Amino acid sequence: MSERNQVFLSYAHEDVKWRDEFTLMFGPAIKRGSISLWSDDDIAAGKDWSKNIDQALESARAGLLLVTPHFLTSEFITAVELKRLLTLAKTAGVAIHWVPISPSLYTETPLAAIQASWDPQHPLDQLSVPEQKAAVQQICLQIVEDHGFLPKVTNNRRQSLPGEVQARMGNKYELGEEIGTGTFSIVYEAKQRSPSRTVSVKLFVASEFDDWARLAFVEAMKRAAELTSPAFIKTIEYSMDESPEFLVTEFIRGEPLSKYLLRYPNGVPLATVKSILLDLARAVEEVHWKGWFRGEICSSNVLIEETGAARLSAVDFSTVLSDESQMAGNFLLDRESLAYMTPERFFGQGQNHQTDQYSLGLLAMELLGGERVPRVRSPCDLESKRQLYDDLQSGSGRWARRSPEFAGFVSRLLRIEPKERWPSMRIVRHFLRDIEVDESEEEINRKMAKASYLRLQVGNIERVLFKRFYQNLFSACPDVKGHFTAIDMEQQYKMLNRAIQLLLDFDPARGSQQLRRLASRHASFGLEKWHYDLFRDVLIKAIEESGVNDARHLFAWRQTLTPAVQFMCDCQGAPASADDSPADDSSGDTTFMGIRLRR
Repeated sequence: MSERNQVFLSYAHEDVKWRDEFTLMFGPAIKRGSISLWSDDDIAAGKDWSKNIDQALESARAGLLLVTPHFLTSEFITAVELKRLLTLAKTAGVAIHWVPISPSLYTETPLAAIQASWDPQHPLDQLSVPEQKAAVQQICLQIVEDHGFLPKVTNNRRQSLPGEVQARMGNKYELGEEIGTGTFSIVYEAKQRSPSRTVSVKLFVASEFDDWARLAFVEAMKRAAELTSPAFIKTIEYSMDESPEFLVTEFIRGEPLSKYLLRYPNGVPLATVKSILLDLARAVEEVHWKGWFRGEICSSNVLIEETGAARLSAVDFSTVLSDESQMAGNFLLDRESLAYMTPERFFGQGQNHQTDQYSLGLLAMELLGGERVPRVRSPCDLESKRQLYDDLQSGSGRWARRSPEFAGFVSRLLRIEPKERWPSMRIVRHFLRDIEVDESEEEINRKMAKASYLRLQVGNIERVLFKRFYQNLFSACPDVKGHFTAIDMEQQYKMLNRAIQLLLDFDPARGSQQLRRLASRHASFGLEKWHYDLFRDVLIKAIEESGVNDARHLFAWRQTLTPAVQFMCDCQGAPASADDSPADDSSGDTTFMGIRLRR
């Protein structure tokens, strides 16, 4: 599968002026290699136009849409580019950044459900020229921050780094592909030989370590080794004796909270907000119990696993560097750190345990409202920090309207005076645990379907379900029965059981890598939407025949299965990645939602 490493710029040819404005603004970031931008202007004369666009979409990390009436009435844009990008947003986590260039009927399109990168009430072409340039700058800076590569490493240096660190690691690890970047690092996937497992290798490359920074980091790592909270990403080893310094940790399949938030423009479901904050609060509480504090946490520091669990690095180099540099009289901060700056740092006060509460409050505000902490684009933006602190403390903002209980809880985390926040992280966790959240209809349906599925486990009733499923399948689609000659049905039942669990756990906003890989492996079978709908209908019929005959529960099953099945249908055209091979393909067969099909 192609590496997703560029921003796909989609625009109507009548709006080429705006394409040029954004391309020009991105110029310095493109030149430094911190971002890659693609538009159809990159297609050379005489080249296959459609093929080039397909390849660019397959390499897209994000889509930048310049929306005007021309854009929305372009048949090619809406039928090909926009449709494909929206599908990739669901199936591959591609981010959508759409910009209201002109007034349009975007509310009649799928874009209405996606937060715009600029207020649609004030389209760019309605602004003065200086305001337009400032808006374009703000939008581009946000995209570079969210999706850009590490800008402080030259391309030549970037290419030589893997060889250097591989030589230092010897045969203990086999370095793989680059999988992410941070303010001070590049992260690679790697294979550890003994024990055999996948790990992450983080190279610190953005600045040279002074002796004080190296010693501070080593001391922080020693402390981190004592932490046991499951939310902390476990450190395997580190090497700080020569450059480039590196850190080896467990490999986490997830995405940064900064990217995860893009899936929820109106705020993350309250139950999920509570779960994520509890994970982080428990972890920070352990740090406090040890007598330390974690330091400011940015949204890019938190990883959200596919299960929804939050994971956090036990040590963040930017925190160590900032703490020590303040003692040395330096002011080493990146743009994201400036955005998440606590009042203590802004007013030059020391950090303490209550400082960690403020950082948790900023993340809670983003989770609840879908609004990002305002970025610092230029020095003058720092002045707005005072007003921001006042607004957050008073409970102003969309986040505070989601839930009165959450609003009160988070507002106290965001008190400007540290002594006015909660007495301890233990108290924070206890109050958070007791907040009651209203579940969405989607969550209620999923719980209801799961509950009825658990009841089918009593006395092996689920075996009746599996048998009826295949009987109904063969009756509805006789041609399928031939694929099951000499097949071990006991193994089939296990596979169907696993497929049902994946479908019940599916979150439409986040997608599922496991379901995506399953669908990708079966693209060659030419499955159509009716095959997926058939599976759903046959399964629901079998569930009803197995004793779940309450209409409300059957409705919950249909509402829960439909988006998961549609997701798999959408994923069919996506190419399989290297790890998409079946877990057990010794027979030469493969599986479709628990149905084993022969090639």
